Amino acid sequence: NRISPTFCAISASDLTTPRRERSRIITTDLSTAYLPLETRVVPRDEQEDVAMKLQMIYFPVRARQEPILMAFAYAKMPCDVLSPTEFYGKGWGDGAKQETPYGGLPVLLVDGKPLAQSGSILRYAASLAKLVPADPFEAALCDSVAEAASDLVLAMPLVNMFRGDTFTEKKAAFCATCPTVLKNLAKQYKGPFFLGDNPYYCDLAGANAARLFASDLSVISGLCACLFA
Repeated sequence: NRISPTFCAISASDLTTPRRERSRIITTDLSTAYLPLETRVVPRDEQEDVAMKLQMIYFPVRARQEPILMAFAYAKMPCDVLSPTEFYGKGWGDGAKQETPYGGLPVLLVDGKPLAQSGSILRYAASLAKLVPADPFEAALCDSVAEAASDLVLAMPLVNMFRGDTFTEKKAAFCATCPTVLKNLAKQYKGPFFLGDNPYYCDLAGANAARLFASDLSVISGLCACLFA
């Protein structure tokens, strides 16, 4: 029996189990799929929605969540952003910090399952958005650029969290290294994107870092002209 393109199949042994627990046989070209005699078809409108639910828990700043959200936007995958208070029902200093996997943010929830560490989340989002090079060495180069760019995001807690002498000390240390990081990033830029003709997640990380230094965009002018056109 040929299966209709508007149906998917389940085995007869699954008929006594709840629908959510049944195994499915789904092919990309169902018009050419042939099924054993012991199968039946289930209309697609009876299937549950399989789209994943994405939720980002983070503070109300761009910082480390921005390239991740850019990757989801590129893939047209909706992602809700929640503050720690909104999700955990308590402030960051009132216990929300202890609720996270490693005591930090961002945390991405994928169908309710937590994934922590911004680099890991970005690589996961990039894999869903197909923003990872297929070649292993190119993928490693992409990761190295993204890691270097992430160092510049330290400017966000510098501005938003520190005051007084602590701010002065951390600002001096950051400003001593920032120009070198920017120039090193510029050396990796091939154009029109970091690794050449195709955009990857390192470009999202680079764009996020460049946004923080509007006065220094000339250092990586080619990249910025492309990303902010």
